[in-house]
Amino acid sequence: MKKQSTLIILLLAVVQLIQAQEFKFGLKAGANASTIYGDFTEGYQPRIGFQLGGFMVIEVDDNFYFQPEVFYSSQGVIFDTDLPNTNPDGPALATDIRTNIQNNFLAVPLIIGFRFNRKLTLEAGPQFGFLLNQVVKVKEADDITDKLKSSGDFKLDYGLAAGVSYKLTANLLLQPRVYLGIANNLRDDPFSVGAENRNLSFQLAVGYTFN
Repeated sequence: MKKQSTLIILLLAVVQLIQAQEFKFGLKAGANASTIYGDFTEGYQPRIGFQLGGFMVIEVDDNFYFQPEVFYSSQGVIFDTDLPNTNPDGPALATDIRTNIQNNFLAVPLIIGFRFNRKLTLEAGPQFGFLLNQVVKVKEADDITDKLKSSGDFKLDYGLAAGVSYKLTANLLLQPRVYLGIANNLRDDPFSVGAENRNLSFQLAVGYTFN
């Protein structure tokens, strides 16, 4: 309930700002290279995912704009485990197991843009993420041996997003960005008291604005 109230308040603030300014809409799609850093993350490898959603550009003046966004973001990590496999007819063999953890978020960045010139803009602002679900795939050799999907219960993630936006054409944008999580992923884990790890994502998206 508290998380839903926070989102409603943010949406109401955006609506109030829209009523007083010029604005335009856009769509975006791209790729994420994400991981988790901090405690219990040794051996974690970046996972390649994707993002898809939309945004609104609200003009403040010639140099500044406010850009709230909402998009689906597939994040997570990959790690490998080598387990001994006893071979009764010979020497012990190693079993390579790869675990793919896919965390699917509804991401809501609230971006402030500062225009350096007509093409290049610096963008930064807070980002909130609501975990929709988690999919864990365990692969042995080339075969998926286990797959588990669980609800994310809209667990809140939050942090800072920063990057640039480069105007390729009048409507087409290239938007590289990095997201650095602040929320501790282990904050609700009773077995990890005092431990901390956080989300990190490198994003490359293409945006299209409608005039």
